[in-house]
Amino acid sequence: MAAGSKESLTVNKFEIKSNSNGRTFDIAKGDANSGIPGKVPVIEYRESVFTPFVEIKTILVDEGTAIPEDGGYVDVMNGLKIAGTEEVKFQITDGAGNTIRLTDTDDLRLGKPGVTIQAYKSTRTELTIYSKEVFDNTLVDNRVLQKLDGTISDAVIRILRDDLGVEKSIQVDRTTEGVKNEFGEGRRPFDVILGLQPKAIPANVQDATGNCAGYLFWQTSEAFYFKSLDKIFDGEPVSRFVFNNKVSAVPPNFDDKILDFQVERTIDVLTNLEVGAYATRMHVINSYAQTYDTTQELITPLEGNRPIAGAEIPKLHQDYFEKPTLQLVSEVPFGSFDLGQSMSAQAGVSTTPAFSVQNTVQQSLQNYRQKFTISAVIVLPCNLSLHAGDLIYCEIPENSRKTTPRRDPRSSGIYMISDLCHYTNSTQAFTKLRLVRDSFGIR
Repeated sequence: MAAGSKESLTVNKFEIKSNSNGRTFDIAKGDANSGIPGKVPVIEYRESVFTPFVEIKTILVDEGTAIPEDGGYVDVMNGLKIAGTEEVKFQITDGAGNTIRLTDTDDLRLGKPGVTIQAYKSTRTELTIYSKEVFDNTLVDNRVLQKLDGTISDAVIRILRDDLGVEKSIQVDRTTEGVKNEFGEGRRPFDVILGLQPKAIPANVQDATGNCAGYLFWQTSEAFYFKSLDKIFDGEPVSRFVFNNKVSAVPPNFDDKILDFQVERTIDVLTNLEVGAYATRMHVINSYAQTYDTTQELITPLEGNRPIAGAEIPKLHQDYFEKPTLQLVSEVPFGSFDLGQSMSAQAGVSTTPAFSVQNTVQQSLQNYRQKFTISAVIVLPCNLSLHAGDLIYCEIPENSRKTTPRRDPRSSGIYMISDLCHYTNSTQAFTKLRLVRDSFGIR
């Protein structure tokens, strides 16, 4: 993968189209007819594995000479009559040729014009732009009414395609059969998918039922993703970065140098214990069988459920190892309707659990917490090839007094990008990544 660049990005297109008069203005290029040049604005482009949309923020500096009007010129906000939901076309390229291209009419919408600061001869306005699907998600006509029988992964694809009208790529980890006789109930598409996340169990994984559960749902500039927590570290890193104080070129076998590295959190053990990250006890109420089961305990093995990022799972003191620290109470959900079946058949379905709370609730709760046990933030020369959800390898020097320091055996290794921000202004550009992992060391 090509290295990034600290030089300012090339803003190929940053065009806003008015809802009122159809006029367009390119923030970076200005107005070609009037000859008024644009300016490379401050841009923050963001992705996160916790949000099903991308976000772009920019500071629009306007001297009132942007839009021709009545023999003169006015600023962008007045010339385009900005109100929100305007179409935005956006394309940027870094020094290595990597590009983020969101130039289709269905890609982006202006979310909100922020605070405008009025100066003597100019104004500064913060604009926030989101994926169009965020706005489509609010429409009543797009609410989920369909029946969600079958695998959760298929249900997610149907919701995005049929209800939300998504045409871009959808990447999913296939799930086992996970829902029976469940309905969208007129909820927003994103709300339904977020509700399905903790119930999802990955398919094609040995002994997954009862041991694996929980998914992440997010969007990048390239696709929507619905991915298993148990498989996020099951792969090779897309890039390798090194952190050192040498001014020499990038070492062999690395893609670029880390400009700044900071471990934000190694293990917040107390919080993990409070939320039951390592062991839970579940009380299951079965209203049909009229039972109350208090013996369901889930203890996470030291080696973890599935592939881990590093080589060493954090080990607790024996006083807290394999001892539940959170009690859960859950009622077994039952289905009561099935299209095309007789009343007697439907009555039989009413006694069948819609999904197994024992096999999902505890596993997903522990999984969500464990996968993000270790957190770090790094800054790189801007690299637009990176996206939320990617795996990268970071090599960090050990803190020692040795003549020839080695790599840190605990901090170095594979991380997942949980949050990403590409930043640029008129002179420089950087990529800031929040990284997470579930274990120490290099696997």
